[in-house]
Amino acid sequence: MRRLVAAGALCSVVLAAPFAHADAPTKRECIDANAAGQSQMKEGKLRAAQSSLRLCASSACPAAVRDDCALRLDDLERLIPSLVFDAKDASGRDLRRVRVKVDGRPLADNLDGTALPVDPGEHTFTFEVVGYTPVTRTLLLREGDRARPERVILVPAGTEPPPTKEAPAEGRGQRVLGIVLGSAGIVGLGVGGVLGGLASSTWSGAKSCVSATATDCANREQAMADHDSAVALATGSTIGFIAGGALLVTGVIVFLTAPKHATTAAARFVPSLGPGARPAVIVGTF
Repeated sequence: MRRLVAAGALCSVVLAAPFAHADAPTKRECIDANAAGQSQMKEGKLRAAQSSLRLCASSACPAAVRDDCALRLDDLERLIPSLVFDAKDASGRDLRRVRVKVDGRPLADNLDGTALPVDPGEHTFTFEVVGYTPVTRTLLLREGDRARPERVILVPAGTEPPPTKEAPAEGRGQRVLGIVLGSAGIVGLGVGGVLGGLASSTWSGAKSCVSATATDCANREQAMADHDSAVALATGSTIGFIAGGALLVTGVIVFLTAPKHATTAAARFVPSLGPGARPAVIVGTF
């Protein structure tokens, strides 16, 4: 099976080889490219490793080296993360002529919906459009994070940014309320458990005397009082469990539904909700 995969990867490499390397690589170059590709993979330089492995997977390389590189290349290309940027203006209109830089180096001159490969790790992206204020964001990419959607919103230069400072406070307040309710629910469940234990203990000592047929009861009056106490404790236990459970569930719901807007003075990063993929929204200060 891996041979078939290697053959498929090799076919695509052979077609691209004339463009990647003007002359057929020598045996030494093939071996060096294989070694370089493995080192680059260990260093997290997956795109550089891809170029090296494509070279040594050329049909001009020795069969053993070629097959090894083709297998590594197939595995590598599943790991290289990529991003699909969706740039829009404040009215929701698509922006295509967006210059994208990653860590200060050019990545794309326009956005057409194509996934852009980037090495794994933390990178700083800059988005520039003529007449708009640039947006800068730092994103962490993981191996295998393929075609990850990211939305970028740009507005004309000089436009005041939308207010973003109150949303985080609202979200924090709701989360605090959720924690308080959940904590109260846990306390209620604990009280219900304690009262239930006391009720069971009290009833176990009184039930032999409470029975109508009991003849060997030393203090039936005390036993009846214990019976009443056990009933009251059991009622309190039930109330504690019901109230505690309701408060705990409510607290969890309140906490999980709190707004989660992460904002700064320079930009805000707002997750989009909805079925399927969930692109993030990047908004800069304009």
